[in-house]
Amino acid sequence: MSAPVRELEPQRQQPTRTSRDPSARDLWRAARLPILLVGAVLGLAVLVAVVSNRNQAGLLDPRAVDPSGSRALATLLRDQRVRVDLVQTIAEVTQLAGPDTTVLVTRPDVLQRRQLSALAQTGADFVLVSPGQPALDVLAKGLSAKGTAKVAARSPSCPLTAAVRAGVADLGGVRYSADPHTDAALCYLADDGASLAQLTIDGRTVTALGTPTPLTNDRLV
Repeated sequence: MSAPVRELEPQRQQPTRTSRDPSARDLWRAARLPILLVGAVLGLAVLVAVVSNRNQAGLLDPRAVDPSGSRALATLLRDQRVRVDLVQTIAEVTQLAGPDTTVLVTRPDVLQRRQLSALAQTGADFVLVSPGQPALDVLAKGLSAKGTAKVAARSPSCPLTAAVRAGVADLGGVRYSADPHTDAALCYLADDGASLAQLTIDGRTVTALGTPTPLTNDRLV
């Protein structure tokens, strides 16, 4: 989902030059998947990002400008009037999160069951990045992890409105299936599983994203 390179026409026999400055349309094309899926609805009030690294670097840290960080995503969401808060303890999450918030959990598999249970009690919606079975069993009952698939450009292949609007995206990673008794949307199919799954459980919406790839700085800047 990286922004395309735009070539400028040569003038007066000068060599062709390449512009690396993306247009507004390019930025939207690159950003629409994270905005639509992390926010689910642009009207959400608060995004709480749970990260385990206390330094301003690391996977999906909204302060980080390195390739694996997510400062670009945080900036794009703030531009959409979404408040973005960074937290590093479960206590902070329980203070900030509620029914009007979406909690982005960047590494759910490092959390203990009691910590995951505390998150569930907040009543917030969740976006879980590459969750394994222990995290799914607490926050997304009915979903199962099925191994991994290569990250590649994939079509939504599901009726989920946000995914349809986002269109083709670089997804893969952990694959998910759903219990037939759950009303889950399975999107961006990879082999016999989905690299994005979303369901509503106990009044909250939970989205499992198989890979952090679409949310990182190197895909948005």
